Amino acid sequence: MAKYDDLSRENLIKIIKEQEEKIAHLSLVIAMKNARTFKPKAETIDPEEHNLFNYNEAEALSSTTLDSELESIKTSHPKKTKSKNHSEIDFEKFVTNTIVHDPSKGSTGTFEKVSQDVTYKVHVSLDVQVDKHVYLTLKQVETNTLITEPRDFCFNNSVATPSLVSYIANEKYLMGTPLYRQESAFLSTGLPLSRVNLSNYLIKGAAVLYPMYVYLKHLLIHNQNKVLHADETTLKVINVSGKQSKEKCYMWLYTTSMTDLPIYLYEYRYSRSGAWPKAFLKDYKGYLVVDDYAGYNHIPNVTLQKCFVHARRKFFDIFKANNDPKIKTIINLIDDIFNAERLFREDKLSANDIHLRRNTAEYRSKLEAYFNHLASLNYSPTSVTGKAVNYSLKNKVELMTYLSDGHIPIDNNLAERGIKPFVINRKNFLFSNTEKGAEASSIYMSIIQTAKTNGLDTNKYLEYLFENLYKIQIFESDYQDPVKLNDKFKMMAHLLPWDNNIKTQFKMKETSR
Repeated sequence: MAKYDDLSRENLIKIIKEQEEKIAHLSLVIAMKNARTFKPKAETIDPEEHNLFNYNEAEALSSTTLDSELESIKTSHPKKTKSKNHSEIDFEKFVTNTIVHDPSKGSTGTFEKVSQDVTYKVHVSLDVQVDKHVYLTLKQVETNTLITEPRDFCFNNSVATPSLVSYIANEKYLMGTPLYRQESAFLSTGLPLSRVNLSNYLIKGAAVLYPMYVYLKHLLIHNQNKVLHADETTLKVINVSGKQSKEKCYMWLYTTSMTDLPIYLYEYRYSRSGAWPKAFLKDYKGYLVVDDYAGYNHIPNVTLQKCFVHARRKFFDIFKANNDPKIKTIINLIDDIFNAERLFREDKLSANDIHLRRNTAEYRSKLEAYFNHLASLNYSPTSVTGKAVNYSLKNKVELMTYLSDGHIPIDNNLAERGIKPFVINRKNFLFSNTEKGAEASSIYMSIIQTAKTNGLDTNKYLEYLFENLYKIQIFESDYQDPVKLNDKFKMMAHLLPWDNNIKTQFKMKETSR
């Protein structure tokens, strides 16, 4: 305390205020951390707190209860009212076997049918079928020549088939089932396929799918409305050339906008360098919707739209921690803008109409109210709230890019939703052993997520791709020749997820992005 003895009263007051600000800052940081950990993740202001740890999900979501089911077993009333939970499913088209229960079997006399009652029962099993192919080599006696049939399989010199690899890929990349669990599942059928086997099949399959991956990238880069979204997330790769395994690698995502054909392209890269999006988008000219990561800056011919949800989230995290009414006022100003955007979507306005509405005095006044209010605030620039305020003010131009084109959304939610399946799956398989495995993952994730968003049965569609893509031979030199590559693309056009024939065969449901 001796060092403070010679200080003036003014200096002491200044030091005390600085310490109070630091304490307030750290208290808010701790409160925000606790809120992120223990409070609901949804970015809505709800007066009621909901329990996120929903261990009784089956009981919570079902239309029956455990007690009622146990009671029905104990009593002698086997007849229960039929459930209407499956009224939307056409079970008839799934029937593979019809069993008629005829009570007159073994009885004498004449019986007339009065009525019939139909009940469907669903059975599931992992059915493994192994085909044995025997290739005869024959010698024609007259000419003394040998003849045999050519081996024409998608995966020559392997037991793998399109159905096997598509099943493994869907389990891993759609359902998030790691290979060690699939190994156990196959073992339970009596077929001992090791994780090494399964990994090899996936790598082989990724090589077959690679031309479609390149084709989808071409279509994404040359999308009709000139709007793309981008995001990235970490991925641990054990064996990285010239890098320690503890360093973070990244999976980048690029996707078309809501108003375009749904395409999702994942790309593995060993770092978060801005060189990667610059290289990926070198042939792209248009708008890019992103967060505030600096790696997306300075991409030639690309105009950025920064995400307004990120701006709101910074204030919402603070409000969730301290319930400050001043922060609530800021959130309300942003929500006024979002509500106007929501009405545009509900009214199903065209891009041109949205552009006109956004540039009315009424709409622009909402933006002005938000930015003018932030400019009037006097928070310390080093405080949490000050940083949130400065984020919007610093990115004001990029946050308002969307006013120039009705196709541009106000947020990057589309990319965040697109990156989430990979994040969820990553929690199951934890890491990739090699860069080749990570690259294979990016190919599968791209095609499966694109097919899923187009409403296809991803398992059957992937199998169909394997059966047909390997017949379209594309050599390394073709990728360097734009004319030859374009010819190959034309040969693959009938395999795209939105092709009418593909939709007829594999469409399962309408999906929203």
